[in-house]
Amino acid sequence: MAGSLKGRLKELFEPIIMVARPKAKASIISEAQKIDQMIWEEQRSSPEAMVFRAVIKAHEENVEENRISIKRIADILNEGLSMEE
Repeated sequence: MAGSLKGRLKELFEPIIMVARPKAKASIISEAQKIDQMIWEEQRSSPEAMVFRAVIKAHEENVEENRISIKRIADILNEGLSMEE
């Protein structure tokens, strides 16, 4: 279970897990995994990630082209957003 943690979370939680009582280990691992999931979701919804997905979609729409229009990327980003967003 603790093997699923990576990077900084592994550095932070592995020492705690190693010295924790057996009954507490599963709870600590569970909390670390929740934090990992929250970080992943936050990164996935970041502006950078949204732009990257828009670039990929624009490219997939017109694979033969060597260029992607910034206007098309903006249009993809704005799809489904209200005027306030």
